[in-house]
This record gives sequence, C-alpha cells and structure tokens, in this order.
Amino acid sequence: MRASKKLAILPVCLLGLLILLAGCAPGATAPGSDPATLAHIADATEIVQFNPASIPLGNSQPVGGECRASTVVIGTLRCELATGEASEPCFATGGGSVLCDPNPVTGSYAHLINPTSALPSMSTPPFDRAVQFFVELDGGMTCALRTGPEPVIINGATALYDCDQPYTFLMDIDRSAPTWTATLDTLNPSSGETSTVAPAAIKRVWIP
Repeated sequence: MRASKKLAILPVCLLGLLILLAGCAPGATAPGSDPATLAHIADATEIVQFNPASIPLGNSQPVGGECRASTVVIGTLRCELATGEASEPCFATGGGSVLCDPNPVTGSYAHLINPTSALPSMSTPPFDRAVQFFVELDGGMTCALRTGPEPVIINGATALYDCDQPYTFLMDIDRSAPTWTATLDTLNPSSGETSTVAPAAIKRVWIP
C-alpha cells in the first residue's frame, strides 16, 4: 500500500517541477502575475495581449518572405525576407500579410511581408509561457526584445532588450511584485564603460 502511494505522488511532483521550469524561461510571465489579478492592484504593471489590428498598415508595400513559427516568442512568426534580412516577432494581419517587429506604443512596425508560402498554424501560448516582446517603462522609454543572432554582453550578462535610448539595454525584469521593474545598462561607445540605471518601474508589457 505504501509503495502505491509513493508512485501516485511522483507524477504530481514531476508536473510541479515542469510548471516551475516553464515560469523560469527567459521573458516568461511569472506564475500568478496574470492580467486579471494585476488589473485590480494600483500601479501594477499592465500586461497587454497584442492585437495586430491595432497597428495601421498605411500604404506600405509588402516584400516577399518565408515565415515559420518562432522559437523565441512562442505564438508568433519568424520571417526570412527576400532582401536577406530576418525579423521576429511577426504577426499575421488577417489580410494575408504579416507585420514584423511592431511598436505598440507608436503604432509602427519594421517590415510588412507578403508570405511566399502558407503560414504555419499558430495558437496563443499558455499564459505562463508568454514572452514579453515589448516593454514600456514609466517615463516613456520603450524596449524591444532582442532576437538577432549577435548577443550584447555587458559585465558578463546578456542584454535581453534594445531600448529606444541610444546604447541602452534592458538586462533583466523583476516580476516579484505587482509593479515589475527593469535593470538597464547604458554603454558609452567611446570608452566602452557602462553605467547601470537604478531599477526602473515598468508601466506595461505586450505578449502574443
């Protein structure tokens, strides 16, 4: 009887371990920090599910590109442009085109793509696997998730986001409190020295 109880407990323990590991993935949302909970807490970081329809496409002419499922931002696309560039995260617009590297604050994007083949089937990732691909700090600074092949290493740590302030990188996000905070490093291109900004409060983040 005791042996059977131990066997029953083992799958539960393994499941708990998998959930904890998922919550520790880079950019993943901290377990328990769901939007419904945070929405009722004053000054809590807002978590926004990105809607591609919120970005006006204007009169931009799309370029050809091959798109596949992103392995960096689950639930989005990575597109290889006909120009030789690669871009992610990318989102199907519903009108047959794909927009890449959106800026939800300015309502802009980096690329508009006309896929040269059928898009893969996509689904919204579970909340605890959602990656914050765009961040807006209190004060207005914005930072986009780094997805390029060349890492930026500062003081032995890899920068996670490029910020719109020149040579400034978001190094880490602390999600332990309702108001998330970011650690920022600014690089002096002349001297190569860096300065660390005191933890900055995060106003909102966007997830797929």
